[in-house]
Amino acid sequence: MRKVLAAFLFVFIFAGSALALKMEDVARVTPGEVMAEVARGEKVLIVDLRSRGAYRSGKIRIKGDLRIAPDELEGKLYTLPMSGEIITYCT
Repeated sequence: MRKVLAAFLFVFIFAGSALALKMEDVARVTPGEVMAEVARGEKVLIVDLRSRGAYRSGKIRIKGDLRIAPDELEGKLYTLPMSGEIITYCT
C-alpha cells in the first residue's frame, strides 16, 4: 500500500470510492522533514493540491512538484507512481 504523507493539513474524503483515507491513515510531516528526505535522495513525489485560484494567487512554489486540483484528484489517483512516498500539501 502506498504511504501518503501530508506536509500541511489535508484530509482525503472520497465517499463511495475504493480508496478512503481517514486522518489516522495520514502521517503529518514538517517542511524540514520533507527537505531532509529529498536531500537524502529518497524517492518523493510532492503533490500541490491547491485549487487553481489559490495556486495562481499564491507565492509558494516547490520545484518539481505536481499540481492537481482537488476536484481532479480522484480521477488522477491511479496515475500516481506506486513506488516512493507521496507528499501532499495545500494552503
